[in-house]
Amino acid sequence: LQAGLNEKFLAGIDAELLQRRAAWKEEALKDPEYGGEKFDRNVSVINRGRDAVMTPAALKLFGDYGLDTHPEIARICYRAGRICGEDTSAAAPASGGGGSLADRMFAASLEGVNLPNADAEEFAASAARK
Repeated sequence: LQAGLNEKFLAGIDAELLQRRAAWKEEALKDPEYGGEKFDRNVSVINRGRDAVMTPAALKLFGDYGLDTHPEIARICYRAGRICGEDTSAAAPASGGGGSLADRMFAASLEGVNLPNADAEEFAASAARK
């Protein structure tokens, strides 16, 4: 009896997760930032961002909990992918190419932030110019 109840319970959880993922897919396809007509084109940007910021352990964690297809996770990866830009590491010199990924991410994260000291402001401006 207990085994049968456990199987029903797990089947219900699996069905709920499948429904949730289907709803998330629809949300992602309609998302105004990365979805709609741009979705197919933006999948590569999402994947580039995912590969840049997520460790294998993070990917497994998100996958284990069914969050790997959540629209907000896709948005985070999309934004990271846009910051990363195209991979030009083979073509660009080590000192060029728009600054390091860390510099670009830091500069992007400071948009609209009022920094209290001039050294931090200069670093942010320097990172943004690269």
